[in-house]
Amino acid sequence: MIFSTQNAYNVEKKDIAFLEGGIHENVSFVNVRKERSTGGNLFLEFEFVKNGAKLTHTEWEPNKRTEDTDDEFATKANNQVARILQIMGAFYEKETLQNYTFSEFDELYSWVKSLMDAVDKAKLLRVKVIYGATGYTSLPKYAKYTFIESMDIPADKSKIKPLNIDVFTRPEIGDKEVPTDSATTTFGTPVVAAKASTLPF
Repeated sequence: MIFSTQNAYNVEKKDIAFLEGGIHENVSFVNVRKERSTGGNLFLEFEFVKNGAKLTHTEWEPNKRTEDTDDEFATKANNQVARILQIMGAFYEKETLQNYTFSEFDELYSWVKSLMDAVDKAKLLRVKVIYGATGYTSLPKYAKYTFIESMDIPADKSKIKPLNIDVFTRPEIGDKEVPTDSATTTFGTPVVAAKASTLPF
């Protein structure tokens, strides 16, 4: 193997700036897309940008766990739709968005996509950006408090307020220690235990 500093400098960088935690003004909506994770789970991803800094917000297709009651699962789905409607509500009046029912996540996505593709992307937004437990930013996961609105609303009339549950400072996350087998070195070479009879003392 050859280690080359010259070759290392030729590696193309793909740095991405992310919007930090806090309440931001003059944010633009970019798009919404549907993807499937490597684990096979569907999700919607909303993308926003401000001065080149990116924010993504993901909504995963809800899955009913074995311990979820029907009411608990319905609450989870309703909260998800409420978050999506809050994003859409920065562009549309409530009357345009109410009275729709979807039986599949794909149907919901198609409806969201068709409406969000038609919005005026020049319209600026005020958004609350928080850090999750893993240290990544997104919109909040709650549905009962305002986290996005049009910049048409004056700052002194804004419903977006910092809450004590909001994390605006990136959490310190240490490296996870990887357990190693005590019988091997860090390179996987077996350690040969010395026999008592071979010790010099």
